[in-house]
Amino acid sequence: MKAYPPTGDGTRKSYDAACSNSCAPWQLSDHDRHVREIQKVGYSSMFAKDHTHKVTDNCHQKKGLGAFALWDCANENGEIASAALVLTTKTMHFAHAAAALAKQQNFNPSAMCSDMWPAKSDFWSLLFGDKLQGCLCLFHYTQRITRTLKKNHIDHFRAVNSLLNCIYHYNDEDHENLLKTLKEGTLSTKHTDDEIVRLKATTVFKQRYDGYLRKEIRPANVMCSMMDDWFNQFKCSSSDPLAWPARGRKDPISGNTLFSVDTKNMVEECKKKSMYLQDPLPLDQMYDIIHPSPNAAHQLKEYLSRRGESCLESFHLMLIN
Repeated sequence: MKAYPPTGDGTRKSYDAACSNSCAPWQLSDHDRHVREIQKVGYSSMFAKDHTHKVTDNCHQKKGLGAFALWDCANENGEIASAALVLTTKTMHFAHAAAALAKQQNFNPSAMCSDMWPAKSDFWSLLFGDKLQGCLCLFHYTQRITRTLKKNHIDHFRAVNSLLNCIYHYNDEDHENLLKTLKEGTLSTKHTDDEIVRLKATTVFKQRYDGYLRKEIRPANVMCSMMDDWFNQFKCSSSDPLAWPARGRKDPISGNTLFSVDTKNMVEECKKKSMYLQDPLPLDQMYDIIHPSPNAAHQLKEYLSRRGESCLESFHLMLIN
């Protein structure tokens, strides 16, 4: 083994043969079991679909397979219902997989999240009729702007938090209950108002308490107005200093601005799509509620989003690694 180790092709063929072998006590191979697990995944409220390209780097001889991207769908619980390698991102190359999903008896969604809505909305109307409502994925919407920002800038984290505040806000009742719990110390140690403000300025607040807060998407016109003010707050130069003064600053170490040359155009394009970011269902139908234990001191409810896009991105990351 040290002199002549097995080749990669040989290891892959051995693994595929073992997965396809039905000589097991349950008379079912791992391959068929995984196929049936995916086929039984259903939809009751909404699902998310996306294309990812980085996953195809793990495909053996991907050019010969024609693996340009992976098209997949996930339901509101994060279960993957379909995953297919496609030649391009055109509708014609994933239409067969989408039509197969639509024919399943347990596939009856009322809404969907897409990375490019309202593009291809006519295709989904052919499969499900006008009853299916669609919206843009919140993750992809914000990423289109944040990827144009320079990550090493001193104001990068503050700018991203301000941008998210332009797009959505926390439910008032959930926010009030969380702040009350933090001040009383029933969730952890007691916090003062100043400590809570400093905590919100770090990633710790989102990591610890995001599950207790439901996100409400702002109305389209309000979102556009706040994004204009956000752009003026962090830009370093202005063509009209009197009407739209620049309030940003350059990085004190590198001397670079926060915005790149693509930021302004991307903000304008996202403003045009703000109407498609609205939640297709009422707020109480967008989250699954986990009630606290009767013995818990804080009595805060936890919320699991039904958008499905976060679980879909986690699935992509798992396949990449």
